[in-house]
Amino acid sequence: MEKKVRLYEIAQGGARNIEVVDKKIALVVFGIDPQAKRVIFTVNPNITEYQETPKKQSLGYEATNDTRRGNLTPSDPPFCINVEGTKYAIALDSVGTTEAPLRQGYCDFLIRRDD
Repeated sequence: MEKKVRLYEIAQGGARNIEVVDKKIALVVFGIDPQAKRVIFTVNPNITEYQETPKKQSLGYEATNDTRRGNLTPSDPPFCINVEGTKYAIALDSVGTTEAPLRQGYCDFLIRRDD
């Protein structure tokens, strides 16, 4: 299984910075630097609080044994995690910015499950 996922930077509302893949991997993007092509994210946090308004979003979480912090650029090797005996490789495919008037950073992840 391989899936491409587009996520956006936090604080823009709409929960577009959170994605669940294969019912085992939850990705939460916290920061995107389009100039450096770098993304800061967390894999599999236990989300304890979520609030959203049309202009902002806040998220509270606690770490579990499956929680990992990631910091990737497109040229980095994939970020690997084992969840319930299944290995996942998470690679950053691209980083960019949407067009005006509301410029928003986004990133495309490639998530591969090794069966």
